[in-house]
Amino acid sequence: CYYSIAVGAASGKIKVNFTNNKVTGSWGGINLDWSTADYYVANNVFSGFNCSKSAVQLSNAMSAVIENNVFENITDENAIRFYKLYPGNPTTIRNNKFEVDYLLYSDVPNAILSYSEFVFEGNTISSKTNLTLGHITNSGPEMTLAHGYIIDTDFNTIE
Repeated sequence: CYYSIAVGAASGKIKVNFTNNKVTGSWGGINLDWSTADYYVANNVFSGFNCSKSAVQLSNAMSAVIENNVFENITDENAIRFYKLYPGNPTTIRNNKFEVDYLLYSDVPNAILSYSEFVFEGNTISSKTNLTLGHITNSGPEMTLAHGYIIDTDFNTIE
């Protein structure tokens, strides 16, 4: 139950911008699933999901930048989900505001550790966000994804 943004495969590289939108309701967010796409998701508001669907699902991409978005009122699901076969190409999640029940989830527990270029910085995360599920554990002033990937609070703020 996602709105899919450029789903499929193409022989040539494409750039997909999803900017300045308000995505609301209980049905589901957006799915990024095109093997030759560079995705840019910015300046959006994702709000009101509660049906076991993330606001942004990363299924396939050449690269993905998710920045300057607001994720709010998302209950019983994660703001961002890394789907089963997401290849882990360059992925940047920065300068977003998260007021959600759960932050990140990967269908494959060790996957984020294997991504060659994964950046998570400049984000503001509500202190009410549960960091113990979705393959994330709370480790004092830092957030640690399962199996050791650290989201450093020097580069992210918990309010």
